[in-house]
Amino acid sequence: MPLPEPLVSLSELEWLYCRGFIERGQSINEMTAQRVKRRQETYSAQELHEINEEFLGVLSVLSLGKERLAGLINTLSFDQKQRSGSYHEDLLYWETFDKAIDEWNRKVSGVFYLRALMEVSVVATELRWADRRIKAILNILNKNNQIRVTP
Repeated sequence: MPLPEPLVSLSELEWLYCRGFIERGQSINEMTAQRVKRRQETYSAQELHEINEEFLGVLSVLSLGKERLAGLINTLSFDQKQRSGSYHEDLLYWETFDKAIDEWNRKVSGVFYLRALMEVSVVATELRWADRRIKAILNILNKNNQIRVTP
């Protein structure tokens, strides 16, 4: 028995997003390996472990974003009862990220930091992409549930 049309479309959409997640994850892994290799060739073991406070702030904001994304994925996958309302982009989170980048950028200069800034930007862009896609799927699911429940 074929699935109703809206579910087929949603399944195809989920497949495309999953493929995007895999490709973006592979890109971040490759970029990280290149960065680690570049740092190991350039810096001593002690220098490799020195991370300034401002960059730790950037990492902290990215980690928070990763945790929030994981929560959205769990809601999508497991917590169907917790799905409600409409999901929107968290502009306050991205303002916090911008502030952390600005604080770090004020303290550093040179090509090494420029590369790091570009790499952090790629991770942030992929995080934002994933956040938007998961929220789009959750909004579609919520809309479909409202249509089915409404008499």
